[in-house]
Amino acid sequence: MRTWIVGALIIGSMTISAASVACPVGIDDGASVRPIRPVVDESQNVSVLFERARTLDSLAAARENDATRRARDAETLTSRARLLRLEAQRVSSSERSDILAVADDLELRAASNRAQARELRLQAAEFRTQAATLRERATVLARNGGRNGGWGRPRPLPRPVPVVASETIL
Repeated sequence: MRTWIVGALIIGSMTISAASVACPVGIDDGASVRPIRPVVDESQNVSVLFERARTLDSLAAARENDATRRARDAETLTSRARLLRLEAQRVSSSERSDILAVADDLELRAASNRAQARELRLQAAEFRTQAATLRERATVLARNGGRNGGWGRPRPLPRPVPVVASETIL
C-alpha cells in the first residue's frame, strides 16, 4: 500500500513539473512578447478631466479673491499715505520728514500690493484658460468615445473614388 502512495506522489509531482516546464516564467532574449495594452475606461478619463478643471476653477477663484483683497489693502494704504501727507503740512518741519517717510513707505507697500494683485489675476486667468481647455478636451473625448485620445476632431473616413466605365482600360 505504501508503494501505491509513493507512486501516486511521484506521478503527481511529474505532472506538476511537466506543466511548469511548459509555461516559462522569464522572458527569453529571442522570444518576442506582445505588450499588453491596458484597458482604458473613457468615462473615468472624462470625469478625471472635469475634476481637474473644477480644481483649476477653484484655484482661480482663490487667486482672484486674494487679488481683490490685496487691491483693497493697496487702496487703504494709499489713502492713509495721502492723509499722512496732509497732516505733514500742518506739523512742524522737524516732524514733517518722519511723517513723509512713513507716507512713502505706505506708498511702496501699496505699489507692491497692486503688483501682487496683478500677478494673482494673471494666474487666475491662466488657471481658467487651462480649465476651459480641459473641459473642451473632456467633451471631445466623451463625444468621440475615445478616438484620437480626446484631441481634435475624428478623422472622416476616406471616400471611394468613383470609377467611370469609359475611363477604364482593359
